[in-house]
This record gives sequence, structure tokens and C-alpha cells, in this order.
Amino acid sequence: MAVDPQDRCGDVAGCGFLISGIIHLSNSPVERPPDLWDQGCATDEIRNQFVIPAIIEVASANDPDSIIDIGCGSGYIAREVEAGGIAKGVAWRLLDYSTDMLSFARSRCTDIERTAFIRHDLRVEPRDIPKSILGYVAYTFLDFLLDETIALHVSDLIMEGGTLLVFLPDVLEDVIEAAGQDPAVLDEYRSGHCSLAKRDKFTSKNVLFEANRVENVIQLFLGAGLVLTHLRTHRSAKGKFHYMLSFRALSV
Repeated sequence: MAVDPQDRCGDVAGCGFLISGIIHLSNSPVERPPDLWDQGCATDEIRNQFVIPAIIEVASANDPDSIIDIGCGSGYIAREVEAGGIAKGVAWRLLDYSTDMLSFARSRCTDIERTAFIRHDLRVEPRDIPKSILGYVAYTFLDFLLDETIALHVSDLIMEGGTLLVFLPDVLEDVIEAAGQDPAVLDEYRSGHCSLAKRDKFTSKNVLFEANRVENVIQLFLGAGLVLTHLRTHRSAKGKFHYMLSFRALSV
């Protein structure tokens, strides 16, 4: 990914999926240079003060033998989590749709002992991807409309008894601002989701980000068979709220 999170949605922290390398506004792809995206990650408050510490805390408490980064982008989060003191020897799976992002991540994740780089479209059933005991989705859902199919496919990446962490921003202020020009936006958001155009700092072009209601995200993953076990909030230096949803995959 190469979009400054603070220009996508207030101070939203990044995304990843179909996605990190390319997203679409109408029919025009917007390229995200991996190196610029990685530089943006390094200075992003939300990633470094909320997302990464939260993942390290969960990983340290549960000692997983496998972790999957769903929408890994440049691999920044995985590198920082690995360097943050979790047990060595974890099998990492870095998943993204963008070949450019995966190539960049491969070149930067050389200190991680066991890493698989997986190109995958979340709209497709992950039949050949090993399940992981811990997975996380850090702002990936800003890049596409989350629906029942994708929620099910993401859930299928987690082992029975495993944990899925979903990081999301509170986008209500952005929705209200957009509704000042188009009142229909607010009605769409009430129904679960709306699309908003924001400026991409790295390309200076407008791109779409998807405002998924937190309640809708929770409902979709509950419908996919997961159980919500914890909800954590974080307030950024700019006063924006962010959420970490922790789900458990039930044992059959």
C-alpha cells in the first residue's frame, strides 16, 4: 500500500487486499508504490502505537505457532511484530493480491525465519492456504465492500480455536461530512456501508475508500461462525477513534 492513512479517512491507518498495490475508482487503477507505502507505515501513529502493540500483546499471551497477515501490503506490520519480541520460529503467512507488494515484502522480511508469501483474492475460497492460529486484518476493509462471502473466506483462514483480529476506524465523521453534499450517503451508511472518495497523498488522485459500519462488520463475522470475544478502542492524537475486534473460531 502507498496511501497515507491520514489522508484516506481522517487519520485512518492503512488497508491492504485487492488492494494494497492497486485500488479502483471507476475503471482507473491507482498504483500504490510499495516503498512509499512502507515509508508511510513507519511514521503512522495508529499502526505503531495501536495496531502493532495490540498484535504483539495477543501473540505473546497465546504463543501461536502460525500467524497470517491478511492484506499484508509491504509487510511492515509483520516485520515490526516479529521484531517486537514474540517467540521465534512462528510460521508467518503474508497474504495480498498485489504482486508488487508481495515482492517488496519478500525483500524486506529477510529476518523472519519462516515466511510464506501468498497471492490471493479474498473473493475466492482459500482452499489451498494453510489455516493459522492467529490472523489479523489491519484496515484492509477500507479498500473493498465487505460482504458475507469475503467474511466467510477470511474466517476460513483461521484454525478452530484460533483468533482473528480486525482493525477498523470510526468513519462516522467522514460520513457526516460527505452527507452534507449528498444526504443519500448517510442512508447507505445506516444500512451497513457506503463508498467515499478521498485524496490519495502519494498519487494526489481521488480514490474510493469503503466505510463499513463496525456493527455490520461484527454481524458478518458472527454470521461466518466466529464469536466476538473482545472489543478494544484507541483514540489517536487527533481525537479519532479506532477499534480492534477480536474474534474466536469455534472448535467443532
